[in-house]
Amino acid sequence: MYPKLLGGLLLGGLIWGQTQVDLRTQSKNVDFSSAAETRPVKTGTILPATCAIGDVYFKSDVTAGLNLYGCTANNTWMQQIGTVALENNGVNVGNRSIENFVPGLGIINTMADTGAQINVQPSVDTGIIQTVSNAQAGTPLYCASASASATSYTCALNPSLTSYSTGMTLLWKPDVSGAGGITTLNVDTLGARNLTEADGVTTPVAGEITAGRLYQVSYDGTNFRLPPSSLVTAQITRTPAQCNGGVGATADWSTPSTGAASYACGGTAANNPTLLYPYGSAAEAYTRIVLPQNWVGNIDFGLQSSDAVAGSVQMEVGSECFGNGGPPSSTDYVFGNLTEQTVTISDANRHFVSFPNLTLPSTCTAGAELVLRLKRIAGILNESTGGLQVYSSVFTVRHN
Repeated sequence: MYPKLLGGLLLGGLIWGQTQVDLRTQSKNVDFSSAAETRPVKTGTILPATCAIGDVYFKSDVTAGLNLYGCTANNTWMQQIGTVALENNGVNVGNRSIENFVPGLGIINTMADTGAQINVQPSVDTGIIQTVSNAQAGTPLYCASASASATSYTCALNPSLTSYSTGMTLLWKPDVSGAGGITTLNVDTLGARNLTEADGVTTPVAGEITAGRLYQVSYDGTNFRLPPSSLVTAQITRTPAQCNGGVGATADWSTPSTGAASYACGGTAANNPTLLYPYGSAAEAYTRIVLPQNWVGNIDFGLQSSDAVAGSVQMEVGSECFGNGGPPSSTDYVFGNLTEQTVTISDANRHFVSFPNLTLPSTCTAGAELVLRLKRIAGILNESTGGLQVYSSVFTVRHN
């Protein structure tokens, strides 16, 4: 009986006296491959307040793949994620776990997650970057007007222009032929700017801007400049030998058949005046030129003049167009257009007097004969002697 009792007590002591196994020191070649499940690290949603170096924690409420945290210093957790070394042309920029693709000006980034990989495809923004097809089509600089105005043009670019820049160019297509004079262009409602000839100053003449024609205009910071004009400038002169008292050209300057005509030819010598207008007279003289078949716009008229004494002389230029034939008499000669100008003559030296951009009447069609009257108006002179002397005169005619 005693041996059985002793055996029972010994067995009970063994059962209640078992100790836990320390896998770190009391195990060898541990294999958990057949275990139903294994959880070797702590799991939860809140990192423990305390930890020792080497502790690991699985945080279950974060983005998958970023769950593992390690204790890198006492009571300090650090998320354990991989890093990528980023280089720029072989030079290391940094090591980070997150890459951010920021598109630059004119660049578009398209990204797609296939499940196995993430594809990044950059492309160009054709609204900013010029492409071969756009360049061939001429689209970026093409600006067509639809304003139905011959002096105040508007046009729009695609994409829209945001501001004017000095040196910018446009391929501009007007919808209406220009009327001449002050002309403006307003691009994308940024404000009207003057359209000038290539010099940046001269206003276009009538007919210089043709509807439907493409013009490469440039912006100089103040005005839009047209390309050098395709119009040909022809100059017609009248010299001393071209007065009806001169040699070989009896009709270049003529007197009216009736009315005041107290001018005289100055002779044919090189330094002699073409016309003499005596003091106190209302003298007038006529000349005529034939307008070219492809004539456009108006004309410029200029002359050299002097006076024997200082004074203020008022001159008048009249213009009209007729068919072929000599200068008409004053009885049937009516000027449709008159331009008056006061000329201050301070000495006997020659002064150039200009009548620019003379507006011609509607009868002045291509091929018509233009007659101009140059008249000295009496009654406003403050001179007491002498007279107006006219030397060479020049007519500037523009044509295609």
